[in-house]
Amino acid sequence: MEQALKVALIESFLAQQQLPVREAEWFLRYLLGQPQALSNLHVVEHALAADRGILIQTTAGDTAFAMKRADLLLTIPDQIFHEVNAHQDQAYFLELDFPQRQLDLDYLTVLEDNPYYRWADHPDPEVSERLATYWTMRQQQALIAAIDQALAQDDQISFQRLSQQYQELKKQRQAKH
Repeated sequence: MEQALKVALIESFLAQQQLPVREAEWFLRYLLGQPQALSNLHVVEHALAADRGILIQTTAGDTAFAMKRADLLLTIPDQIFHEVNAHQDQAYFLELDFPQRQLDLDYLTVLEDNPYYRWADHPDPEVSERLATYWTMRQQQALIAAIDQALAQDDQISFQRLSQQYQELKKQRQAKH
């Protein structure tokens, strides 16, 4: 990912967001002056699932500015600064948690997959349900078309088999709801 895009994101973020922990702002400004650290920066979601993951939130809380290193959760800004400064040659993963981030083009441009938290391993139940419903409806539509074709061809064996499949699919769908 180009450093200029990362710089644009950080500058835009700092201009538009208020941070509850002032050290988080200082940290981001520090990164802007560290080309090596920026080259090893990966903007991801669920950063605290990653080794060397850093979370900066616009809402106050225990993890408004936090870093995960191995099995430790660092919440003291000096420790986070030291860790990044001492290991600028290592990859680290930054999550900027702010309202409407899914609509922010600067954010979306630099967003990368988190190798420590694959989205496919943590599916959204609502999305999964919608996909299952859509797939079932598509199967029903295909069966209806095949049943119509069997009727048009006066194929009673296919009609019976397809009708039975349709009824079973309909029962499965009703059982889920």
